[in-house]
Amino acid sequence: MKILLAKLNHLGDTLLLTPTIRFLRERYPDARIDVLVRSGCEAMLANNSDINAVVVVARPEKRRRSLVVGIREFVAAFSRLFMVRYDYAFDLSESDRAKLWLLLSGARYRCVNDAYGTLDNKRWMVNRISRFRWAPEHQVLKDFKTVTECLGIRGEPGKLRFSASATLEELAAKIHHPLVAGAYVVSHPTSRWSFKHWVAERWAKVADWIVDHYGLSVIVSRGPGEYERDHVSEIRAA
Repeated sequence: MKILLAKLNHLGDTLLLTPTIRFLRERYPDARIDVLVRSGCEAMLANNSDINAVVVVARPEKRRRSLVVGIREFVAAFSRLFMVRYDYAFDLSESDRAKLWLLLSGARYRCVNDAYGTLDNKRWMVNRISRFRWAPEHQVLKDFKTVTECLGIRGEPGKLRFSASATLEELAAKIHHPLVAGAYVVSHPTSRWSFKHWVAERWAKVADWIVDHYGLSVIVSRGPGEYERDHVSEIRAA
């Protein structure tokens, strides 16, 4: 069996797909399982032995997009996907782009969730549908039920899996700061999405509590975005 999972969302969404991938690998140990992700999210699946191949498309940063780059990436991805001839392909991101890739892959069964009737005029792009009403459930269960219902099987999601691409020693070397001595805690309070940010003053109180109760230093990490940088500055100033 050859399976393609299209997840054109973000880092966390990509990581939350791994319990479904673990289940599929346990159920179908000899299957080919490939994952289609947005550029920048492939690190979430690095060194995951449950996956045969990760195909990268759709650069999210506008400044890195161009017609030439887009055409080059499209041709490369299309060549890889079409040659496999998948038995099942799943759009797990509710994305028109993902549905198009399902079509281009030539998969025999193209599967999505349409519990809330949002397919409309895109119904022709797929030929298997899950009706699992996912709104009150966790993202892991949404992906899992979409896949298992379309495959006609039952089970429970596997464990979330993340394999760092660097050793613990390499990560420690990156985090090390000359002003930090002894044990420390790493706090990552930011997101590229501002609506996910907690109040800066409360993060500062958490850091103070860790220092007071455990005597640990607190290292705050962030992403490269300007909003994330400003949010960390607010936490430090609180």
